[in-house]
Amino acid sequence: MAKKIRQIKSKKQEKLTEEDIRKNSGKEISHTISKIKAHERFYTLILVIVFMITISISVFLGFKVDSYQLYDSGYYLSNFTMTGQLVALSRKSVLKDEEGLKSQVYTLEYFNNTDHDINFLIRFARDEETIQRCNCEEKIIPYQKIKYSLDGVHVQSFSDETMILSAGMLKSRKSDQFKVRFWIDDSLEEEEECFYYGKFVIEELEDMDD
Repeated sequence: MAKKIRQIKSKKQEKLTEEDIRKNSGKEISHTISKIKAHERFYTLILVIVFMITISISVFLGFKVDSYQLYDSGYYLSNFTMTGQLVALSRKSVLKDEEGLKSQVYTLEYFNNTDHDINFLIRFARDEETIQRCNCEEKIIPYQKIKYSLDGVHVQSFSDETMILSAGMLKSRKSDQFKVRFWIDDSLEEEEECFYYGKFVIEELEDMDD
C-alpha cells in the first residue's frame, strides 16, 4: 500500500512539475519580451536625444558666422597647425585704396611641430561651405575684384585663381604670424550687392633637393 501511495504522489509531483515548467517558461518569455521592449524604448529615446543635439549644434554653428570667427584647421595629421580668421567681405568692404590700407587686419597664426623645416605657400581660398550656407553664390564677386595689402603701404591684387598671398619657410618647432588687409575694389557698381567669403590655406612645398 505504501508503494502505491508513493507512486501516486510521484505521478502528482511529475504533473505539477510539468505545469510549473510551462508556467515558468511562459513567465520568462513574457519577462524577456518586456525587457526587449523596454530596451527598444530606451535606445529610441537616446537616438532621438542625440539627433536633436546634433541638429541644434548644426543650427547654432550655421548662424555663428561673422568676420571675427576663427577658422581652425588641422594640417598634415596635425604636423602643421594653423588658426586664422574667416574673411567676410560685403558691400561695406568696397573701399578706395587709401581706405583699404587702413582697414581691418586679418591674422593667421601657424605652428610647425614636425622635426624638420617646412617650405610653404599661404593662399586665400573661397569658403565654399559658408557660401553654400548663405545661398549667395550669384552675389559672390570674382577674385579680380579683391585687393589686399601685407604691410599697410602697398596695394596688391590677385593675378590668378590660385590667390597666393605669400610663401615662406618655418623651422621645426617654431611658430609665426601672417597679417593681411582685404577689401573690394571701388570700381564695383554702387548699387550692386556683393559678398566674398574666404579662408586661409597653407600648402607645403616639396623639397626640391630630395
